[in-house]
Amino acid sequence: DVVGDFISRYKVSLDCELGSDDIKIHTAEYSDLPSAGESIFYSIVDTIPDTLSAGVYYIHLKIDAQTDIDESDEDNNFICSGAVVVEDSTSEELPDLLASIVSVAGSIYPGSFVELGVDIYNVGLVISPFTNYSIFITDDCIGEEFQLLSTNIVSAILPGSIENYIANISIPLEWESGSSYIYVVVDEDDIVSEISESNNTDCELVNISSLLNSELGSSLNIYPNPASDLLNVSATGQILLQDVTIVNNLSQAVALLNPTDEFSLQSVSIDISRIPSGIYWAVIVTNQGVYKEPIIVE
Repeated sequence: DVVGDFISRYKVSLDCELGSDDIKIHTAEYSDLPSAGESIFYSIVDTIPDTLSAGVYYIHLKIDAQTDIDESDEDNNFICSGAVVVEDSTSEELPDLLASIVSVAGSIYPGSFVELGVDIYNVGLVISPFTNYSIFITDDCIGEEFQLLSTNIVSAILPGSIENYIANISIPLEWESGSSYIYVVVDEDDIVSEISESNNTDCELVNISSLLNSELGSSLNIYPNPASDLLNVSATGQILLQDVTIVNNLSQAVALLNPTDEFSLQSVSIDISRIPSGIYWAVIVTNQGVYKEPIIVE
């Protein structure tokens, strides 16, 4: 059983991380403690400081803030609310858009295709009009080296609502392996007048795998090259074909093939008859890595 009094503190913050710039809004002392396996509901009412600027904030709660009670785990005493909009009473009612990366699916390597789940929230006061969101890849989230991967439409969103989007992006062939970031920004061109323009981005750390295996070339046969109608890919030995994609020099897919025979195909053909003449890359995913080879389409 838990015994003794403890202090809880409520703070308002710009994020969900404890920091020295958080603003304390309430302190409460509790002595009516639950027994082991039980819970007690508390409710407080307090005032947001009138010195707080309009914008999006988060409410922190830290129970047993002074560590008065010995616990088996001292790391689970903190909780952060969802986004809370603080209005400027002198301003007009506006929408407010937040972007959040919720999932990154697929093997991530140079030339790969990745499915990105993005949620767009309107935490403002009125409906937000149509706008767009853009997806970038970058070495860090605060630098200037951002490479655009995709731009997509965002529909009108009611206040307090959320829209879920799935975007298919391609990791550039020339991108180096290692730690990188997927960066999403909604309403990049400021089409929408918002309560806050500082909360429209999200950044997700991803690891770009170095799966390219130049030795696979001796076990793969890519023909004919040059080609005009069909490009054939065959594998020998223990090599199993899992995917074949034809991409241009901008890492954009121009022809796709996704074998479904339990990834056990050793010979596939891909239709390239509709591709304009030029030089492309055949990106071949196998059970032993990825191989890419330039091809000429006539």
